[in-house]
Amino acid sequence: MSTKILLSIPIFVVLLAVGASQLAHGDSSGQIQDNSQISISSPMMVDATGHAISSFQVGQQIGIQSMLTNHEAHDQRFAYVVEAMDKNHVLDYFEGFSASMLNNQSFTATQVWTPREAGNYTVQVFVWDNLASAALLSDVMEKQITVQAPEDASVPTTIQKSSESEIWFEYTPVCCNGTSWEKYPSPLPEFLKIKDYFNSFGITVIKSMQTHANCDYCTEINGKPLDYSYYLLVPSSDENKMLNLGFKKVDAIPSDVSTAGM
Repeated sequence: MSTKILLSIPIFVVLLAVGASQLAHGDSSGQIQDNSQISISSPMMVDATGHAISSFQVGQQIGIQSMLTNHEAHDQRFAYVVEAMDKNHVLDYFEGFSASMLNNQSFTATQVWTPREAGNYTVQVFVWDNLASAALLSDVMEKQITVQAPEDASVPTTIQKSSESEIWFEYTPVCCNGTSWEKYPSPLPEFLKIKDYFNSFGITVIKSMQTHANCDYCTEINGKPLDYSYYLLVPSSDENKMLNLGFKKVDAIPSDVSTAGM
């Protein structure tokens, strides 16, 4: 399992603000593209206060923001998707969230990405109907950005720690027994299965990471924990739910992790 994945398959986002205004449709060179169902604006990069930014550094939280408008005459279930790829088309970020829009309703949607390496990136945003079928409801809009090395060399870019608002939990599977989220057949990537599984318990998984796994000899060692783990980042408000499910709280996660299932 590598730390990145060579894919350019889109994926989705957290809705932070809702607007009631309707959007005018732009032409092919404008900021807003009009597909048959949902229009989407070109992504804008913003800081934590929602103000536009044009310079980016490793370890910086970058809000990727777009305006969505439902042009259907009925409510529309959708998934707003954001991905960031480096110059070699290697996927660095693949996240999102699903929700519903009323007819003629508009959303300002923002997903936060924290780049861990300097370089040139392509950020893409788009809308699916849902995560299972992944049918495209909008055009794919993109923007090129350059991420610089941090000015402060002490900024950590690999080790991730728990904070007052977010807590990491560790889970070590038993070889060949599988995980609870893998017991249901699904074409979705594993990190999306994890989100769906914990959502059924009322838990929001912000991020799921995994160390390298090797079950080549699981026939002989079945039933014994292996030297690999999942790490699940959840809001502090979900701490007791995770503890009740038997997950172990940790202060930090190791550097040799990648997104679960990649």
